Amino acid sequence: MSIFERFRTAFKVLIMTLTMDKVITIGFIALGILFVWTVLSLLFNIQLKTKKQLITIMEFLSKEKVNKENYSVFTALWTKLPVGFKRGWKRYEQKKEGIASDYLSQNECVDLPMFGGVAKQNRSLMRSAICFFSISLTIFSISIIGLYTPQDAVEVGLTTKLLVDALLVPLVFLCLYMITYFVYTAIRHNEYRVLVDTFHDFVDTLDDKVDIKDIFDDNTTMISLVSNIYNNASAIKIKEKKEKQTNRNKIDIGELSKEGKGLVVSENGILGEKDNKDENNILKGVESSHLSIEAEGLEKANGSNKTLIIKNEAEFSEKIDEVNDLLVVLKQEKDVEKKKELENRINAMMKALTDYKQKAKSKKNGVK
Repeated sequence: MSIFERFRTAFKVLIMTLTMDKVITIGFIALGILFVWTVLSLLFNIQLKTKKQLITIMEFLSKEKVNKENYSVFTALWTKLPVGFKRGWKRYEQKKEGIASDYLSQNECVDLPMFGGVAKQNRSLMRSAICFFSISLTIFSISIIGLYTPQDAVEVGLTTKLLVDALLVPLVFLCLYMITYFVYTAIRHNEYRVLVDTFHDFVDTLDDKVDIKDIFDDNTTMISLVSNIYNNASAIKIKEKKEKQTNRNKIDIGELSKEGKGLVVSENGILGEKDNKDENNILKGVESSHLSIEAEGLEKANGSNKTLIIKNEAEFSEKIDEVNDLLVVLKQEKDVEKKKELENRINAMMKALTDYKQKAKSKKNGVK
């Protein structure tokens, strides 16, 4: 039996169990699914979520004045906004010129997220579901058209009456589906208009309440350290992957065999060839390698290595204050050598601050 014959046999078995009442029941079930879908989409969508987040930020600005101390809290409120908002504000942080409305556009922040991506796919998928439900009801109705003819009839002639009877139910349900869809899209369009108004109010509030140059004075280099607005997760992931690969290359000393018979030398040959006669010597070599690595770490911890490492948030805050003080001293310093020494010290601290922040964000976002 061919594949087509199997499909046709299965379809005939299904049609034998159907009546017009059952087809109508199937139509109402599909209508119920569509109704639940639209309600959930209206209650939980990106437009309402974005509007709520914008109002939260405006409430924050109405209660507090943004300064260096609470700037990280202010930018943390942006984390749930679409990426267009965060990228626009990041450009403002980098340029440090003009006002917020110069960098936050309606097209990038509102229109693209609302009419593209998942939001657009949801409407397309809903229209596809309506087409599927309607076509299925039509096929079922036409397939059982023989129920309206005498049982002793050998052939069924396609008359206008039979065609109307077969298409009546699918047409009625198609109208119900489309009415539901148009009501849904009308409500979503109204939500979009409200979001646009909220967006313009939000941008006006930012123009009036926030000026990065005034907040950070001349210490604009500190913005990237205290800001939580946007982080290039892809760049951090690539950097950490590169660091892990470098560490593996440095400490690739071999691995235990699956049979548990001893040590299998890595392909890099750091331990040399395996000596089956004296496995203890190899194990001692491994132990000595671990000891040398640990000793190197102790030397770094004791200060022989000048690399600065920040371990917790308290140290992070202290170093930010220290860098701010050093930047003031650097601006007033006239001696060239002392100025160079201060710059080196500030650069070392900035690197440590940046590394700590990137690691903290990677850990929070689950970047491995």
